Amino acid sequence: MNEVIYRDGHCSEREPNLFLFSDSEVKILATVKEFFQDFNAKAISEFSHEERGYCDTLTGKLYRMSLRRS
Repeated sequence: MNEVIYRDGHCSEREPNLFLFSDSEVKILATVKEFFQDFNAKAISEFSHEERGYCDTLTGKLYRMSLRRS
């Protein structure tokens, strides 16, 4: 087993299998990882609660997103 330990102390038993994702999906994951690299869980939660999808959604209701394909 190949344990991976991250800077914040969290660990994983293995590396993710990035072959499950398309090239564009891997690029998106890398962008998100870079953006949030200095955030802890509380900071990510606070950030997400400022997002339109969270603010515009009533408790217990689903938010409908329109997704653009590139």
